[in-house]
Amino acid sequence: MTIIGAVGEVHTALLQTSGALSNDVAGELLSLRPGQPVRQRSRPVRTVWSPEEFTGVDCAALPHGSRGHLVGTLRSQACLTEGHLLQTLTSTVLHRADQERRRSWSHYLSRPGTVELFGTGKREDVIAGFLAEPRGTGELDVGAVSSRLLAQVQSSAWLDRRPPVTGVRRTRMRWVVRASANGQQSAAFTLDSSGVSVLDIRTPEPGDPAIAEFSADLALHDWLLLTLRSILDRVLAGPASPRRGLPGLRPAIIHLVHTWMPGTRVEDGLATLWQDLERRARLSTQWNTTVARARDYVSISLAEGLFTDAGASARAGAASPVTPPVQERS
Repeated sequence: MTIIGAVGEVHTALLQTSGALSNDVAGELLSLRPGQPVRQRSRPVRTVWSPEEFTGVDCAALPHGSRGHLVGTLRSQACLTEGHLLQTLTSTVLHRADQERRRSWSHYLSRPGTVELFGTGKREDVIAGFLAEPRGTGELDVGAVSSRLLAQVQSSAWLDRRPPVTGVRRTRMRWVVRASANGQQSAAFTLDSSGVSVLDIRTPEPGDPAIAEFSADLALHDWLLLTLRSILDRVLAGPASPRRGLPGLRPAIIHLVHTWMPGTRVEDGLATLWQDLERRARLSTQWNTTVARARDYVSISLAEGLFTDAGASARAGAASPVTPPVQERS
C-alpha cells in the first residue's frame, strides 16, 4: 500500500499534583494496561512512557464533503517528564487502501497505528483537511483521543490536585508528515487561527515512527516556553514591588526551568529537523532570554528586600529614645 503521510496531535499539561513523582510512582500512574510494562529512563531527564493503546476508527475522510473513508487504528501513549510534565500523544500513518472494499477488523488490528483511505480523496486534501478546524461529526479527530487520555491520567487517585504552579494552561500541537519532493528533511512550525501549534514535516520516510517522539519533544519545549513567558508577564503586570511578585515566579523557577533539554528524545536521523526548527523559530534563544529576565527579576527582588530591611532597621534605630547612663553615687 502507498503511504499518504502521517498525522498526530500532542497535548501537554502540568500534572495535577504538588510534588514531582518519582519514576516508580509515575510507572504506577501510567500503568494504563494491566500486564503491559511501562518504559522509563533516568538520564538526561527523567521520563516515563505508558504502554501504547489503540483506538479503532471508521470515519469520513477529510476535508468536509470529500469522497473517501478512513478505517484503521490510532496509536496513543501518555508520557511524564521530570515527574511534573504530562503529555498524551495520538498518531497514525495513512495508507492508500489497495482494494475498493473494506476488510474485516482482524486485518486492521494486525496493522496497529495505521489507517487506510478508501475513495478518491487526494493526498494533499486529506492532509490539509486534518489541519483544518473545527472537526465535523463523523470525521477523524485524533485530538479527541489525546484529550480523553489526558483527562484519564489527570483524574487518577494518585494525584492530590494541588499543582505547584498555578494559572498555566494545556497546549495542543497538531502535526503532519508528508513525503518530500527532493528527498530532504524540513519542518515548519506555526500557530493557527485557533491557537493550536502546527508542525508540518517533509521527509523521505513519512511513516517513520520516531517522528511522533520528535513531535512530543518539540511540544514539551514549546509548552515550557509559553508557560514561563506567561507566568513572567503576569508577575511583571502585578504590583509595583518586585518583592511582592516573587512568590508567583518562584515555583516556576524551581519546578520548570531545569527541564529544558531540547532534542534529548530525538533520534539521530531526525536531529537535522530539530536544528532546522531552532534556526527558524529560535526556541532556545527565546528560552534563554526569558530565563534571564526571570532571574534578573529575582535578583532585583532580593536587592530591594535587603535595602528595604536595612532602611527599616535604620529608621527604627533613629526613632528609639536614647537612655542616658545612670551615674552611681559615691
